[in-house]
Amino acid sequence: MHHSYLLWRDWFGTKEMRHLWSELNIVNSWLKTETALALTLEEFGVVPADCAKAIQNHRDLEIEDIKKIRILTISTRHILAGFISYMRNRLGEAGEFFHLGATTQDILDTGLAIIIKDSLESIKTDLRSLLTVMAGLADQHRYAVMAGRSQGQHALPITFGFKVALWASELLDHLKRLEELEKRVLLVSVGAAMGTQSSFVLLAGKEKTLDMAKSMARHLKLQHTSTDLHGRVDRFSELLSYIALVCTFLGEIGLELRDLQRTEVAELKEKWKDSFEGSSTLVHKQNPEPAHWPEGLAKIARGNSVAMMDIQIQHERDATRTAPEFATISESFLCLSASLQMIEDILSNIDVDSAQMQANIEKTGGLIMSETVWIELFKKTGRLVHSQHVVKRCANVAGESGISFKQALLDHEDVAAFFTQKEIDWMLNPENYQGTVEEQINAVIASVENEIDGL
Repeated sequence: MHHSYLLWRDWFGTKEMRHLWSELNIVNSWLKTETALALTLEEFGVVPADCAKAIQNHRDLEIEDIKKIRILTISTRHILAGFISYMRNRLGEAGEFFHLGATTQDILDTGLAIIIKDSLESIKTDLRSLLTVMAGLADQHRYAVMAGRSQGQHALPITFGFKVALWASELLDHLKRLEELEKRVLLVSVGAAMGTQSSFVLLAGKEKTLDMAKSMARHLKLQHTSTDLHGRVDRFSELLSYIALVCTFLGEIGLELRDLQRTEVAELKEKWKDSFEGSSTLVHKQNPEPAHWPEGLAKIARGNSVAMMDIQIQHERDATRTAPEFATISESFLCLSASLQMIEDILSNIDVDSAQMQANIEKTGGLIMSETVWIELFKKTGRLVHSQHVVKRCANVAGESGISFKQALLDHEDVAAFFTQKEIDWMLNPENYQGTVEEQINAVIASVENEIDGL
């Protein structure tokens, strides 16, 4: 229902994805499937010439057609029979050959595959667009030193560019996963009543029937398999698990962007317009509301994934799968499309406050560089446990007494015996402890460029 809202619908899905999963487009996907079936049966000599052409002439149904089909659907109390009856009446003589030999599941599943294919193409475009934004941001802020955090506390210095590059690296893997699952999801279903294809064998012979899926796949630009798919919901479960995985990742990014905008942190800031409102009563607030919205959508996507995995089909086929399929697949795609759009919009308009990042690092008085010091001390002494103990003691003294970490190090004889003040200053400079950050950023940017240039 929320996808039909005027006020909030863009928060739950993009305009393009709403169109792809509209009732009109779903019904037209059934008609495309029926057209491909007619074309195949025509090629096999089972139906008269131009039968498929007659269907193609009516392939773009409109809202008024849907309203009429609805009346027949209520009358027949069947999810597809009203559509079949309407088209047979509309086609005249050609209607005698409409839906010949097929079963409901063939049309529903293949129709879903058609829309899923278009939806995945849209998602791939959005993923690549977000990758481009991330790569640019990683490059722009490769030297913006900030605190890397674990357990919510300062751990080691990183750069904001490094953080974004790691996001881009994971997003690249999600794009590869999508391309991998397509071959298991974008399949034609043409098993007939019990998946045995008996009706088609009787109509066209076994040899031609064995080529039916291949022929229909060619007409629909889908893929095919040599076995029946009616009882197989695993491919849809894999799809929704994938969407849930990506939505969860985007939700995690959103929460990170939100937390880095907290008043106490203030390292990032979404661009703010005078027309924006952060609260209906707290007029000073500039809430990063879009940043944490994707995590809410991720909860929906994860729930949908569980619902799909929970389908239990009795015998060869039943209708318990139909409701969850049509409810969850569309909603999950809508959630993913909205999340991708929101995260891209935020990252495209984010202000990075490198000065505040540096100020936050300095709040702990150099403690974030403790690892550098004990490793350098270990290199001098060859005593790992002793080196860690000494630096830990210095850190504790700094924390308890309020003196700087640098001063605590200078005051400790085991440190002062090996290092000058200048050397300690070098060890406590976060810019000097970035490991392979730049090389990793470069590798990610190169991978993104290869992906985009390879289109």
